[in-house]
Amino acid sequence: MNNKVLGLILGIAGVILILYGFNELDGVAQRTPGSAPKLDRALGTSDGRFAAALMGFGVLMVVGGVVMLVKKKRTAIVSATKQCPFCAENIQAAAKLCRYCGKSLTNETAASKD
Repeated sequence: MNNKVLGLILGIAGVILILYGFNELDGVAQRTPGSAPKLDRALGTSDGRFAAALMGFGVLMVVGGVVMLVKKKRTAIVSATKQCPFCAENIQAAAKLCRYCGKSLTNETAASKD
């Protein structure tokens, strides 16, 4: 799966969790003490701790989704290099003059072709 698609899914799921958490917190404030929802009763919490945990997890999912959306793939930059026959330092393949020893590489390559 593409990172951007996965980031978008994480972000949307995180927003849904945050909204659900807000809804639960609002419900906690309006409830009478014995009327907690089934999920809160099953967890033994009726004071909104579960809703706060959902919201925290939702925030983490949104942050993870945003990171995945903006993260760029690393591309390897391959620079063609060769070794100078005079000083053995790595130089660019298209170099005509060694930047370390200053020797001309065009005379060397012409001499080796003859």
